[in-house]
Amino acid sequence: MPEFSDLFDRCALQRAFARTAALDAGANVLGRRVGRELLERLEYLALAPAAVLDLGCGAGVEARQLARQYPAAQLAGVDVCPELLRWPTTEPGLVRLSGDAMQLPLATGSFDLVVSNLLLPWCDTGAVFAECARVLRPGGALAFTSLGPGSLQELRTAWAQVDNTSHVHPLVDMHDLGDALLACGFSEPVLDVDLLTLTYAELKGLVADLRALGGTNVLADRRRTLTAPGRWARFAQAYARLPADDDRLAATWEVVFAVAWASGRQVDGQRAAVPVRCDPAG
Repeated sequence: MPEFSDLFDRCALQRAFARTAALDAGANVLGRRVGRELLERLEYLALAPAAVLDLGCGAGVEARQLARQYPAAQLAGVDVCPELLRWPTTEPGLVRLSGDAMQLPLATGSFDLVVSNLLLPWCDTGAVFAECARVLRPGGALAFTSLGPGSLQELRTAWAQVDNTSHVHPLVDMHDLGDALLACGFSEPVLDVDLLTLTYAELKGLVADLRALGGTNVLADRRRTLTAPGRWARFAQAYARLPADDDRLAATWEVVFAVAWASGRQVDGQRAAVPVRCDPAG
């Protein structure tokens, strides 16, 4: 896997996310579904944060819900893309800031809870965790979601029958995320994986979902020419030949859910146990 600084075309990545600003917030089907589950899991933790950070807040879906979930908290939403910060809000105590998750424009020790939904696949994981550890107060919580390497296996398989160019960037395994959390000083990380499959009547539905997520191909080593109709047709045919139910096209997402604690967390002088709901189907 190449170094993070060499992995993405950063200008193309910025443009991809800026384009999502023109879409309805409901267009990001995966993001909304995963974000809703993340916030539901937070309800299982005995948290009463005074200050909450939504890191990579995007269109503000989770930020507004966090403001309702923790009405007494000061809440900040941070995103690297200014175009995404123009959403309206009536929630008091909610501020929006443009900033890079790998170099946050925030004071050290200023938050009790950092929440991040599907930001990490496009960031240097270690750099983001280090910044989260810096801005959290002692004993503060980091709760996030990410995508594991099993994501979009159907898309990878179909493109592999057409060319040998990279179409999906490398994704960090759950165990490596846990190791990175520990390396950045977090304690008691709890991570689990949920395999989520979305299905589509046509390939354009998957493409629309990927664009709404910001998940277009922005790899530095991607093919820079337009996809010829013939190549796209071969890809579509290869995808259609993959096993599927009810003649629909499937897209698998390996969703990682995680919570970890900044140093200094104690309960009655003992190490804390972190309850996280288990998926009974897992």
